[in-house]
Amino acid sequence: MIINHLSRNKSIVLLFSCKKDEVPAPIADFTIINNNCIAPCELQFSNLSQNASSYNWNFGDGTSSVEENPKHLYQDWGTYSVTLIAINTDGEDLITKEVMVIDTTGSSGSRIISLNGDLSFGNVQINPSSPPSMSFSIMNNGNLTLNVTEISLPEGFNSDFDNPISIDPQSELFVEVTFNPTEEKDYSGNITVTSNATSGGNTITASGAGVIDNSSDCPAEFIDPRDGQTYKAVFFASQCWMKENLRYDSPSSGADIPSENNPVNLQTSGMFYPWDVAMNGALSSNYIPSGVQGVCPPGWHLPSMSEWQIIFNHYGNEELAYQGLVEGGTSGIDFNLSGYGDNSLNWFSEDGLYWTTRQLNLSLAYFTRLDESKGKMEFDGDMKTHKLPCRCIKD
Repeated sequence: MIINHLSRNKSIVLLFSCKKDEVPAPIADFTIINNNCIAPCELQFSNLSQNASSYNWNFGDGTSSVEENPKHLYQDWGTYSVTLIAINTDGEDLITKEVMVIDTTGSSGSRIISLNGDLSFGNVQINPSSPPSMSFSIMNNGNLTLNVTEISLPEGFNSDFDNPISIDPQSELFVEVTFNPTEEKDYSGNITVTSNATSGGNTITASGAGVIDNSSDCPAEFIDPRDGQTYKAVFFASQCWMKENLRYDSPSSGADIPSENNPVNLQTSGMFYPWDVAMNGALSSNYIPSGVQGVCPPGWHLPSMSEWQIIFNHYGNEELAYQGLVEGGTSGIDFNLSGYGDNSLNWFSEDGLYWTTRQLNLSLAYFTRLDESKGKMEFDGDMKTHKLPCRCIKD
């Protein structure tokens, strides 16, 4: 636009221009509600797109929609690629995600795979003489036989799987994984299971860290700053263990007792704790380290079942583990056969029972048993209200 203004023989010219407003480019995104449902089932799609004025959906089964937040009914089981196109005057953007519709009863049958377990190995000394091992399960939740043909593992991890195997419907296969770090670094990656599964998840993460021998960090003796009690410690299988049962009198009223209130037994067997008191309110854990201080001194923690498994794996079987762990054994940890407390002291000098941080169910928790009559180290479940001694591991 041009405007001329005349004044005393002078001319003023004003120039104006207009620019079209810029429209931000659209960004497509969405979430899937009720994914992994059993056919036939209806899925809700929640649109999270930005800067869009219209939408085109392709549900991967030959149908589509222009609604902003559509629902869609899938009649048949399978994996479907759902695409959303977000549109405005500046252009369009698209995103594709997979939805899974499963079938456990259909005449066509199904093989539904799931991998379950905790493969967090924590810190392990490089080039261990006895590499630690943990297990995960391959579950077939379908109604047809699942054929597993290959298991791929990341660097540093090995398994006992060597030949293709079949898993019956509603059954599971346990696979043992060992961790053998050769360098001082973190190891982590997905274990991938190759099979003829029609749906489900086929990966599980394994992690651990290779460390140099840290036995120098394990004190021969230390003092619990809470009550001045002195304890001996020993380094064994890449872990720093207390050599004595914990004697700390927890402030939880009436929740822990000395062994028959006998000072002599208290010195040798320590205090006995219900599981909830031993955990000091922490949640169940089977990590390495457990991350649960519980009733342990500052800088120490209650061992998880996986941490107990490390010293078991060092010996390789139940009998050798028992011989090496009890008083006078080669480990030097000197676990006592202290029994457990209920209304009275049970199995004194017959069994050594020690809590782990892993819960079995709402009423039971796992413990480690050193059984004198069998000469074996075992894992079992016990009532959380029963009172067991505790040993701690240095953080």
